[in-house]
Amino acid sequence: MGWFNWKNIAAIILGGIVAGGIIAVFNQYQSSKRNKIGLKLYEGQKALLNNNTLEVDKLIKETPKPSRSFLELLLGDKFFSQKKFDKSERYFEKGREDIEDKDRNLNFLILEKEAYIDYLQGKYKKSLDLLNRIDENAPNFCSFNLLKAEIYISLKDFEKAKDLISRLLNACTDSNTRLTAKWLLIKIKEQKEKIK
Repeated sequence: MGWFNWKNIAAIILGGIVAGGIIAVFNQYQSSKRNKIGLKLYEGQKALLNNNTLEVDKLIKETPKPSRSFLELLLGDKFFSQKKFDKSERYFEKGREDIEDKDRNLNFLILEKEAYIDYLQGKYKKSLDLLNRIDENAPNFCSFNLLKAEIYISLKDFEKAKDLISRLLNACTDSNTRLTAKWLLIKIKEQKEKIK
């Protein structure tokens, strides 16, 4: 009977109870932590609906990464809608940094938003640099390449724009994307005629 005695069985049972208790406490702690973060995110959304951007900024500082990136993106969108592009871009950039490549697709979307802000401000080279960091297989392939084509047109690089639009027409099935791409071809033609 050597190993199989009541002391060993009691130790195994006691060990199981202690381990179960530790796991339960840890799960409770994790759940409480998630609830606190969820509450901060909710409070941030509520403050944003009330146009209280200072409160949202305070909540961002109190919320851990990467969860706070959600509030940073919302605040970036808020400032974008108010045409406060510098503030908007700052929050998009902070949100992208806080994600730390945990969500590549969201990172690509944020890069596109930052590039669009730069495009609106006439910072075409900076905008292209941001767009070139987006993977060609990204879910937002069509939209970020439409923006790229628009930038090439603004830079008067019509051949790059036409090549990109041709790729878009072959790859993108969305009717709005295709319509916009065709409109960009007309825009190229008109701008070329103005130059002549």
